[in-house]
Amino acid sequence: MTGTVARMSQEEFRLMIESVVKRTIQQELRALLKDPDSDSEIRDDIMILLTRQAEHTAKGERGRSFDDVMSELGLE
Repeated sequence: MTGTVARMSQEEFRLMIESVVKRTIQQELRALLKDPDSDSEIRDDIMILLTRQAEHTAKGERGRSFDDVMSELGLE
């Protein structure tokens, strides 16, 4: 990208804005999904699900990408 907004093409400007919006949405989602009860005990059934998810992640298995979910929700 070029040095200033005035020298950017429309495509460069669009990509910059898109990047800023994506980062902002990701940060807001993280803040919203943060566990407000982090000092509380986790129910056994939830602990089983979290453990299973951690095992899958450790094996390299991944869920859906952020971009796919955004696209499905019409938020891109």
